[in-house]
Amino acid sequence: PVWSEAVVTDMGNIKFVNNGTTWLPANGSGVIYAPTTAAMSDSTGTTETVMLQYQFPAASLALDTFIEIDWSLTKSSAQGITGNLRLGSTGTIADASIAAFTMNTTHTSFGRMERYLVESATTIRRQGGGNAGDDDNYDGGANNQAGTVTIPNISGALYLSATAAWTLAATGGDNTKYRQFVVRYTHRL
Repeated sequence: PVWSEAVVTDMGNIKFVNNGTTWLPANGSGVIYAPTTAAMSDSTGTTETVMLQYQFPAASLALDTFIEIDWSLTKSSAQGITGNLRLGSTGTIADASIAAFTMNTTHTSFGRMERYLVESATTIRRQGGGNAGDDDNYDGGANNQAGTVTIPNISGALYLSATAAWTLAATGGDNTKYRQFVVRYTHRL
């Protein structure tokens, strides 16, 4: 029924309310994923590797809602890394890249605050600026933010994955860490 409420355990235990059409976060938004630090060691090669992953339950995303991601990472050496944020149905590096980044040998930290609109059942669009060096970078690095990205239909389960890879073979002691990766689900008020 309209205005029914439910706590969704697979989405950060946030309360949802039914507006008569769909289920939306009761307070406008809520954190659905905030894992502990994830590290990539020197034994990881130059192949893109999934470091963090959240699975949106089937049919949990609704049109005209937002996925907000606040993320940062650090590295301990002069080794360069590349990575992606990916969204898709496989949970692998085959999923669509919604953000790509590079940290060269001189960078020690990098991060962004992202906001993506679910604009159709099969597309999301990054909101705000999207050029290399735009003003939501925490420090250094380079980024390539796509505009509209085609994704699998939101009626199915979708994986949001954070990846990384060394640009050259890492040596003993090299590591990089996702220091934060906070995902919020928001709707227009």
